[in-house]
Amino acid sequence: MKYRSGQTLLELVIAAGVISTATIAAITLIIRTMTVGQVSESKVEAINYAREGIEVVRMIRDSNWLSIDNNVTKQNAVTGDQELIWWNDVRAYGHNVAMGADVSSGAVAASGMDYTIQFRPSQMANGTGWFLVQCGTASTACASTDNRRYIWKCGSYDSNGSTNPTQPPNECTGGQKTKFRRVIHITQAQGADVDTVVIGSTTYTTSYLDVTSTVTWNQGGVDQQLVERTRLYNWR
Repeated sequence: MKYRSGQTLLELVIAAGVISTATIAAITLIIRTMTVGQVSESKVEAINYAREGIEVVRMIRDSNWLSIDNNVTKQNAVTGDQELIWWNDVRAYGHNVAMGADVSSGAVAASGMDYTIQFRPSQMANGTGWFLVQCGTASTACASTDNRRYIWKCGSYDSNGSTNPTQPPNECTGGQKTKFRRVIHITQAQGADVDTVVIGSTTYTTSYLDVTSTVTWNQGGVDQQLVERTRLYNWR
């Protein structure tokens, strides 16, 4: 009788161990599956934000062409002269400022410039409503801690933030700050880097912009990054 009692107790201990091991394994699998699902969801969002950054720059370029066709003028940010909008104008602050150039001097930065993106509904009549806002300088990159990098959900559209970490960007309705940060890096073709195309006996010079849209976020204590790149030509 004592032997059977001890045997039963041993069986219960073994059974409890097996059940515990199976339960822990199941819980671990569930947690891992949820984590992978959350990472995948975040990557999908990041891809959309990165692609949006590229498309905004493309949209601004195309809008600039339309403005040129309609003889729209703007004031040069440096000289103060009224002139036709440039094809690569950032459409910021109501002045002509070339993408890849410093807003204060107009000098093109050889290594390119960093920008954040803001959308202002009130300015849609003057173009797309999208603005590239210089972040950093010609010699200094936009700091990873700069609050303008953060993306805010503003009702029906997204926009990069302001310098205040708790304040949404201008004209942002129902602003909700996301965990994602985005910066657009634009390098303007210069000198020997300008493309030349020969058609028949005629040589055409085509300038371009190299655009990189980088989205970063933190997932479970691990920094994540997603990058999209493209080259936009002034082919008109």
